[in-house]
Amino acid sequence: MPTSSFADIANHWAKACIEQLADRDLVKGYPDGTYRPDGTVTRAEFAALMLKVFPEAAPWREFLSFSDVPTGYWAKAAVEWVYQRGFFSGYPDQTFRPDQPIPRVQAIAVLATAFRYPFPSISEETLQQYYDDAIDIPDYAKGAIAISTLKNLVVNYPDVRKLAPNRATTRAEVAAFLCQGLAIANTVPPQYVPWGTQLSDIQSGTTISFEVLRANARLVREIQMRFTALKLY
Repeated sequence: MPTSSFADIANHWAKACIEQLADRDLVKGYPDGTYRPDGTVTRAEFAALMLKVFPEAAPWREFLSFSDVPTGYWAKAAVEWVYQRGFFSGYPDQTFRPDQPIPRVQAIAVLATAFRYPFPSISEETLQQYYDDAIDIPDYAKGAIAISTLKNLVVNYPDVRKLAPNRATTRAEVAAFLCQGLAIANTVPPQYVPWGTQLSDIQSGTTISFEVLRANARLVREIQMRFTALKLY
């Protein structure tokens, strides 16, 4: 049973996940006993989290100095660490923009890299199949989003069909991504996770809600293929 809880997550959709991560000392709350689940996360804060979650990751490139991450900046070591490991890159003007809220697309792409997912070369079909707003996904992140979807890392609340790639990531969403990536079971409501249940997981008498079907394009396709094989149209 989780031993950590916060005053402001009692009825929050990510409560179980946040508590599990807090028990593992991967996330922390604020001195007033709150977690502020709907608050946003900056690029620097996300960099610091990556250092905590993936401490054994090996560097493979030299650090690039960023004009907006001066000596003495609180997260300078974390920014250097994530850059050396290829988790983050900077912007063309040689800035890191550490205090900028990290968009969901960037957070997912960073985690896909950290988890060493193999990026697919063809991803357009997957993205259009699962997301009504696939057109909003930047080209550079399409492979990362596609593989993260297939790996069950992506969590979309409140509408599983809306990735909202360019919206700032909340603290609850960061927790949910981590719970999915670390395979911490039964913490994220399945109706918010694209590509969840497989046809082989369904037992006789099992009821599948519309919300789960809507979240799971692969399951719908498998059911359609099974009906077609049985000549049921």
